[in-house]
Amino acid sequence: MPMAVFNLAPYSFFNTVSSEPPLVMISTGLRSDGRPKDTRENVKQRQDFLIHIASVAQLEDLNASSATLSAGESEVAHLGLTTFPLAGSRLPRLKDARVVFVRTLHERTTTSGATPPR
Repeated sequence: MPMAVFNLAPYSFFNTVSSEPPLVMISTGLRSDGRPKDTRENVKQRQDFLIHIASVAQLEDLNASSATLSAGESEVAHLGLTTFPLAGSRLPRLKDARVVFVRTLHERTTTSGATPPR
């Protein structure tokens, strides 16, 4: 996926792992056909990612961002969301997000026996 295409996906599976060093983890899972989700591949390729914390006012866009789009199609563009450059990141942040975490990949782990959803 080209760097100019930005993936946006709602994640309930992320949590703090450590305060020193400051680490969070995300769980991306698999598509129903067993292929990795775009977010997983983007983080693997780019080595960095942002976590935006949505507000109640963004609930409709949050839900809409879970739609299945073609690889290379941006949820940000699809939903008409506004982004702007973020100091210290190659990735743009969402304009309307009040909280954003700038993260760099620390470690990838695959759980043995992981199966796609049915």
